[in-house]
Amino acid sequence: MGQKEIFMVLLVLIIVVLSIVIAMLVLKTENVVLSENELEEVMLEAGVNFRAWYSKPTGLGGGGKDWSKADFGQVPCTLGSSVSTNANAGCMTEDRRLMMMLAKDTDHIRIHGLAHIGGSDAAHIYSRTLRVYPDSVAWEDEWKHY
Repeated sequence: MGQKEIFMVLLVLIIVVLSIVIAMLVLKTENVVLSENELEEVMLEAGVNFRAWYSKPTGLGGGGKDWSKADFGQVPCTLGSSVSTNANAGCMTEDRRLMMMLAKDTDHIRIHGLAHIGGSDAAHIYSRTLRVYPDSVAWEDEWKHY
């Protein structure tokens, strides 16, 4: 092979390798966004379930408009297994990607989410908080690196 052919092969090889690396980086970024959206959806579902439970009379298995009774024993944890706590104040996914914990106030509850996004080590832990009121559900913050 002549020098031109070797140069062309090397140039094509470099372009292919760069394309593969860029594609992997783009896919990894999209996967992180998908994970965030997926985890937000689970937290929002829990928030909506707690709102419905709060409004339901105690005689029908609800909270009777009393946030102090809120826990994952009253509202099923849709994630999988519940965390063993005295007050059923938390639950987590079976793969331990997301853990939700409750904090109670007199006029609302906060659902704190702690999640592994983009990896399973300590460098990929993020948190986000959802406030649940009797008439609304609102995010308190964006995903923050923990």
